[in-house]
Amino acid sequence: MKAISLTLPVAFSIRGSTKPMEEFIIMTKTDLIKIAARKAGLTQAQMADAYQSLMDTLEEALQDGEKVSLVGFGTFEIKDVPAKEALNPATGEKVQVPACKKPVLKFGKSFKDAFNA
Repeated sequence: MKAISLTLPVAFSIRGSTKPMEEFIIMTKTDLIKIAARKAGLTQAQMADAYQSLMDTLEEALQDGEKVSLVGFGTFEIKDVPAKEALNPATGEKVQVPACKKPVLKFGKSFKDAFNA
């Protein structure tokens, strides 16, 4: 069997250095705050406060049954999931899964189009 050598592209790190592409699978909350603070000309502490205020407001609105629409990004809402019967994969036994509510984000057309241009 012939050995194959692969060279992976190098990505620009959000921390300012270069790392192999496979190390950038997830941008963390801290990374997001650093980048947004830099772009907005704010300190990281100010951006962290703004981020937390945004998340708190979003959560409160959804808990109050409101839809939150961010034009150009998407719409957040709570969907009711009915109770159902499922199988326990370990035992094959039938179990009842209770009804619940789940938050849903439907991305807007312009946001989706940005990735398919």
